[in-house]
Amino acid sequence: MSSEDKVKRSRRETVAVAVSAAILLGAVVFWAGQIGDVIEMLTIAYG
Repeated sequence: MSSEDKVKRSRRETVAVAVSAAILLGAVVFWAGQIGDVIEMLTIAYG
């Protein structure tokens, strides 16, 4: 395996980690928003 292959793989791994982190962060933000909406709805329903 040449050093170019190692560098390409390293870049791919870096991009994969960054994309995965972005997806997970987006999911957490979405989930937090949903929880906030449920709390708001329950507050409205029960006063």
